[in-house]
Amino acid sequence: FKMSEVVVERERWGSRVSFILAAIGSAIGLGNFWRFPFLVYSWGGGSFFIPYIISLIVLGIPMLILELSVGQVFQTAAVAGMAKVNKRYSGLGVAGALASFFIVCYYCVVMAWSLIYLVESFYPELPWSIRDADGVENADNHFLYDTLHLSDSISQTTYIVGKIFFAVLVQWICVYLCLWKGVKATGKIVYVTMIVPIVMLFILLIRGVTLEGAGNGIYEYVGNWNMENLKEGQMWVDAATQIFFSLSLAFGVMQAYGSFNEPNSNVVQNAIIIAVSNCMFSFVTGFVVFSIIGHLTHIQRIPFDALTVGGPGLAFVTYPAALSLMPGVSANIFCVIFFLTFFMLGIDSAFSMVEGIVANLQETQLFGSLSRSTLLIGTCALGCLGSMLYAADIGYYMLDLIDFYINNFCLLVIVLLEAYAVGWGHDRKTMIELVGMKASVMFEIF
Repeated sequence: FKMSEVVVERERWGSRVSFILAAIGSAIGLGNFWRFPFLVYSWGGGSFFIPYIISLIVLGIPMLILELSVGQVFQTAAVAGMAKVNKRYSGLGVAGALASFFIVCYYCVVMAWSLIYLVESFYPELPWSIRDADGVENADNHFLYDTLHLSDSISQTTYIVGKIFFAVLVQWICVYLCLWKGVKATGKIVYVTMIVPIVMLFILLIRGVTLEGAGNGIYEYVGNWNMENLKEGQMWVDAATQIFFSLSLAFGVMQAYGSFNEPNSNVVQNAIIIAVSNCMFSFVTGFVVFSIIGHLTHIQRIPFDALTVGGPGLAFVTYPAALSLMPGVSANIFCVIFFLTFFMLGIDSAFSMVEGIVANLQETQLFGSLSRSTLLIGTCALGCLGSMLYAADIGYYMLDLIDFYINNFCLLVIVLLEAYAVGWGHDRKTMIELVGMKASVMFEIF
């Protein structure tokens, strides 16, 4: 992959706070809400925190320091940055950009689903309401068949679902509008897209923990400590991949964001703030999720094992069903709060992945002569086209398939190869010159 010889004038964040909020916004996304609480529950409750915290300290923070350093020191995105480490390593940047593109294509479809549900939250009668029903069958049917129009199998597809098609268009327009004015404007947008969801999340938390039966759900989240599961290798793999995915590692995002910093910005401090903030958000989100689910199981007399507590099923079936049990118009209000929060959490991650892709394209010989605006429009258009695969009646199957392989294999391989390339591709003296003594020592230790 040949790099462009044209020097791209580097944009700058408006302030360090803007950068940190943007990086935290990229890190915090759908995985914090629907994957982390599920992993905690499925691996025996609080015992999952042990491999999770170890993965954060041993893998997450050092790798975040590495990616931010490559971008900040070389003042380039991932492809050009890895090429400057060693020309043979530029493929790692390409792999990260490709993974980012595949993810953002289905990510925007999930955000489109949340837009549909946000609109439906204003209906006088919530379509997924289970107020006069036993179980969550109505909510499940509404998601799978009324919204997704799910086909019988992945091999049987007939059409693209109309309302998802238009919601995907709106979602990609939102992504474009968040980026078209450049990094400084994006830095201002994240003040809204990060701070507002945090406020809304605490509103949901306060309401959730005050509901009848909330304690039962919280006990399922942090009350159980099945230490026998620590012997399971898959538990450690899940903890590591959750850290990688939730910190936006291996996507090329953090290199791009780091490249918009001044070369002397404090990498170690920035990385620790971003990583710890992300993990704290995940921890609090677990209480938001399980307090509401505890209320659902209490009212409906449903065992936890009978409910979906992870993935899209949590966000679009179990959680909305639980909110629908609230009295009167409060059910609508809290559904609006939830889906607006969900959308804002996702939009930060979506536009950060697109920014990473565009930043990489700008530095290649093939696309370097094109303006940023042209590359942004082209990336959004191509991404929107790719999202249409998931807007079809087989979209749910495709999302599950691609998400599984990217999260469990692709990201892990890219991160390990990045660690090898930078950790062993330079001698110690060069590492110190590149990222500074503190960052170098942190990375070497782990």
